[in-house]
Amino acid sequence: MSYQHPLKHLARANNIGVSRQQGIATILVILMISLAMTVAAMGVMYTVRSNQQLQVAAHANTNAQADAWAGVEVFRKYLYQLADTQPEALADLSGELPIAINGLTSDALSLNADVVNVAVPAGQSAADTFDITVNITAQDATAKASSVIQVGYRIAPYLCAGGPVEISTMLDFYRDLDLGGGITVERDDHTSAEFFVDGSVSLNSISVSGIDQLAATEDITLGSAVYIPEVRSNGSLRLTGGASVGKAYVMGTIRTEGNGRVISEAYANGNINLGGGPSGRMYSLGDIANTAWANVESFQAAGDVTISGGSHGDIGARGDVNITSWINVGNVTAQQDINCPNGWTGFQQLRAAGALNGCGGGDAQGGVPVVVPVMDEIQAFSMTPVMVDAWALKSSANYVFEFVDGEMQVTVSNVHGVPNGAYHIGANSSGVKGFLCDQVSANGTCTAPAQPTHKICNGHSDQNRCFSYNQGQQRWDVDGKNMAPGVAWFEGDLNLGNGEYYNTFIATGDISTSGGHKTYSINFAGYDVICDNRFIHNSTNYFAGLYPTNFCDASAGELISNAIGNIGMLAGGYSPADQTTYQGGNITLGASTEIFGTVMAGNYLFTGGDTEVHGYINANGLGAEGDGGNANRLGGSTTVDLTNLPPSFNPIEIPNMGGGGGACNTSENDVSRVYWSRYL
Repeated sequence: MSYQHPLKHLARANNIGVSRQQGIATILVILMISLAMTVAAMGVMYTVRSNQQLQVAAHANTNAQADAWAGVEVFRKYLYQLADTQPEALADLSGELPIAINGLTSDALSLNADVVNVAVPAGQSAADTFDITVNITAQDATAKASSVIQVGYRIAPYLCAGGPVEISTMLDFYRDLDLGGGITVERDDHTSAEFFVDGSVSLNSISVSGIDQLAATEDITLGSAVYIPEVRSNGSLRLTGGASVGKAYVMGTIRTEGNGRVISEAYANGNINLGGGPSGRMYSLGDIANTAWANVESFQAAGDVTISGGSHGDIGARGDVNITSWINVGNVTAQQDINCPNGWTGFQQLRAAGALNGCGGGDAQGGVPVVVPVMDEIQAFSMTPVMVDAWALKSSANYVFEFVDGEMQVTVSNVHGVPNGAYHIGANSSGVKGFLCDQVSANGTCTAPAQPTHKICNGHSDQNRCFSYNQGQQRWDVDGKNMAPGVAWFEGDLNLGNGEYYNTFIATGDISTSGGHKTYSINFAGYDVICDNRFIHNSTNYFAGLYPTNFCDASAGELISNAIGNIGMLAGGYSPADQTTYQGGNITLGASTEIFGTVMAGNYLFTGGDTEVHGYINANGLGAEGDGGNANRLGGSTTVDLTNLPPSFNPIEIPNMGGGGGACNTSENDVSRVYWSRYL
């Protein structure tokens, strides 16, 4: 029997255990490595997927942003179109507006413009701009992405205006003019008082004083004892009764009758027929005939000259000279024949390129070289009307009166102490009328606020209302002592009754006056009246502090220059709903009316009774011919008084309302541009 060490068995047993443990460990290591690789693979897969999702999201957002920027550009062009055609509509932009782009927007992709704010300029000069803040949103339903860009647009609709427009003449009438009453122009400077008519003119049984020049594109007829220093006509000139002119420039014919005469000189492309009183030098590219015994200083004609009576100066004709009676004349020159009464010798000298027929002895020669000079051809006189459009001035008004949903509504802008916004006109609990109200009851009493504080009209008594609206005739009636100062704009017709007002009145329809009415335009009234509530008559504490901030520089104590303030009354315009048809524009001044400001009628002007205007007058004939009449009519007594005008008032300057200004060379981006932008 062999011997074994007792530990040898133990060692063998231990060797067997270690070997088994090493196998298990190896398996565990392999499992852990596999798990780690799996985790790593899953991590890679997650990273790849996340990157793919980020790339998809980024791509979707990029598309949405690109779509939003497309909306920014489309809305900029939309604002340009408004600035170009309807600048007054810029002030009314509000709320959310959908944007449609052919080939881009669809049921899956929508674009919207949400107007956040509109800052309206105080004036209409080239430097005045609208600052409009808009949120442009692009929503892509398919990509589940959206983008919002907030944009500040700066719109300059008046760049082409280059500032206010200047009226060229003191009295401008488009279409025919019928004067049936007296007209007087008074001035204390060297301004020429010009009276221009795009049509024919008839002045009969009237008196005219202070007019330097009358010009018309058609015929002129002067009667009674009218005297005008200079007349121009593209048609004919007829002087009857005791009418006389200093100088005449006529494309057609000239005829004098009765005691009518041309005192200094007359030029006519057509014939001249003198059957009136003594006249001066006559020049014609046609024939001249004198049938009266009145004396004429001289004759010069490209045609024939025929003399039947009177004593005259020199006579020259490129045709024949015909003397039909024994008269006395100066030198007679004809490029053809001179025909005389048999044996006539009442001349100083006769010279004819043709024959001397019947002429007596003396200094007379026929068949000799003769050259008779003639006048230059009279050129056509033309007029270009300025645009008169009440709608273009809506955004500049302090009080905009409209009839909305069966109720009178006034929108207040730029009035100190009154938040901008739309109000009703109502009475307080004591029955005092003319207050601004947020809400009114059925009987016209303010319900919000219960005790209103801003009264904009001073009636003939506290219980008398100043404003009423005739829905059937679409006419506003204003009748009271006065109203809060500023620009008052009315949609529809406007009738102004008794009272003394410190306003610029503008209506989209017609304007008429009745009773004893006075209107002082803002610039004529001046700072003290408009801004400090120091009314000339019927002062009231109701309007204390209610001054138009776009006209009043309170810190400097002076008016802000604004051409709209030179206007006393303006009527007519193109409605945004119909840019092709001119509406309204007739102004009828009746009874006793005095206007301290320029009068701008878009169509016709009619006066009657006693009318006095301290400013220029324009009737522009922009409406339908015959709409309200077939001619401008000045009846009764009309006075244009331009003496003692205040320095703040310029009667020839009006705001540019578009049209008549020539081509505009500014680019689209000058008028409408993105001023700033940011993502929201």
